[in-house]
Amino acid sequence: MTNHEKIKSAFGDIKAPEGFAEKTIENAKTQKTPRIRPVRRIIAIAATVAILATASLAAANYFGSFDRLRGIIGDEQAGGLVPVGITNEAGSEITNDGVFIENKIGTLLTDEGIKIEVVAVGVDSNIIDFYFTVEDMIGDRLEGDIWINATIFPNNENASCGQLDGRILPEIIDRSEDGVVTLRGREVFEHPVTGYELRFNLYDISYNIKSGEYELDIDLASLENHTPAAVIESTPVLPVGTHNIDLEIDGIVYDSWYSRLSSIGFIDGKLHVQQWLNAQIWDPPDYQLFRLVGPDGNDVIFQMESHWYSSSFSKDEYGNIIAYDKDAPLEDLDIYREFIYQVNSRRLSEYKLVVEYVKGEQIDLRLWYTTFTIGEP
Repeated sequence: MTNHEKIKSAFGDIKAPEGFAEKTIENAKTQKTPRIRPVRRIIAIAATVAILATASLAAANYFGSFDRLRGIIGDEQAGGLVPVGITNEAGSEITNDGVFIENKIGTLLTDEGIKIEVVAVGVDSNIIDFYFTVEDMIGDRLEGDIWINATIFPNNENASCGQLDGRILPEIIDRSEDGVVTLRGREVFEHPVTGYELRFNLYDISYNIKSGEYELDIDLASLENHTPAAVIESTPVLPVGTHNIDLEIDGIVYDSWYSRLSSIGFIDGKLHVQQWLNAQIWDPPDYQLFRLVGPDGNDVIFQMESHWYSSSFSKDEYGNIIAYDKDAPLEDLDIYREFIYQVNSRRLSEYKLVVEYVKGEQIDLRLWYTTFTIGEP
């Protein structure tokens, strides 16, 4: 018997006490004078109703979500998946005063109002494919472009299953008319993960995303030449904060960026572009990439010497430029990063400095997670 058949059979076996429906209808018809019933009996009847309602809701949710997914991805792809049907919805409950509450949103996410369901998972040796849905229960924040930060991995510290390249970040595969967004993700590991308990994490959802390119109004021919403010592992760097240019894009508050152009200038005939990053206010998606576009319209590749990345640096409490430990917690640092370009000095005015950006608002779910074990498809 398949899991589908087992669960269907289990729900099919749940029945009300014999004559329960008939007695309830008969009592309503006779309109007898209300009388005090024993509290124990009231609780028993309410509990029976709750069990029936919860069971029917769970069955409908379990099969409805997976059948809906099957309709989206097709029978062949769905054949390798195992239904999960775990949601952050608390389902039905009875309060202390005997009131029946249906479809209460889980307490952890009540403020954010996002319903989450892990619909199905497929494990093929070292690859996990996972499908889940999100639904905004209080607004329409998920209607436009959204980014979702979600992962799945073996829930075992000793599994030694490091992630590899090849993962698929959660991508939207369907939007229903009633606002349910279905996503698919993939994680690839070094070793097989078959048989492990799995943990699904959902960290945050970003919405109202704005993205594009922004050209900085800078004439490179007018830039100054600088002596290095410091030399870090043979890489000279600019003084910090000589320009401090923020991005000014309609609809985005300028001081909400976590990054800006700190300094720009020449050292030994090479163009240095210095970016400031404040990891303490970074709020995904919040992304800026500086690009130098040459006279031919193509991007100029920044210098790729063996120590170029060491030009990421910080300042000490006295303002001195220092290299930082790349393994140190970055949230405690103001970070400066320099990109170094070889340019044609006779055509400097033809170069453009462009910022590629992404900016959005975030729903912080405070790490909603669930763990489960799946069997064979």
